[in-house]
Amino acid sequence: MDIYIDFRFIENKDAFFDTINDLLVCDVNDLEAFYHLLLHVKNMNIIFLYSSNMIFDDMFIKQIKKADRKNKKLRIIIEETERCY
Repeated sequence: MDIYIDFRFIENKDAFFDTINDLLVCDVNDLEAFYHLLLHVKNMNIIFLYSSNMIFDDMFIKQIKKADRKNKKLRIIIEETERCY
């Protein structure tokens, strides 16, 4: 499953976690819970679009890349622009 998250339309952290909760039908409300969720998902690609608009700090990027390395069934892609297919 591919999930695209466009940071042009996410104003704050609460909106991000609400989006994740709606897409994955879960209850994530902070970065640590999101990290643990990423460790347990299977067969998923998460694509972050317009990362220059990202509302999180470098620690967020470090955590999701760490989850990407640990979970072989997860792929995280961080794009500066929109992907066109």
